[in-house]
Amino acid sequence: MTRRWSSGAAAREAPRLTEDCTVADDVDVPDGEIIVAMYGYGGSFVRALAEAWQRADPINQAKLRAAFPEYWAQYRDLALLHRQREASR
Repeated sequence: MTRRWSSGAAAREAPRLTEDCTVADDVDVPDGEIIVAMYGYGGSFVRALAEAWQRADPINQAKLRAAFPEYWAQYRDLALLHRQREASR
């Protein structure tokens, strides 16, 4: 399954995507890359969430991830797109 991602909530310097850009759901993206994307592209709340995740122990990290799955999915896609962009340079 693939998801289409369009800039919106993460518009701060987020990659501009075209309609035909898709992101595969089956590619592993470590939480660390997702957190970097949250810091780099997120608004103040998402950056605070990333900061909280970094300060948390593994149990509380899992709680944060479970409480905000839509942010993890959105910034997972951004992290993957960033990885693909860097690989093509």
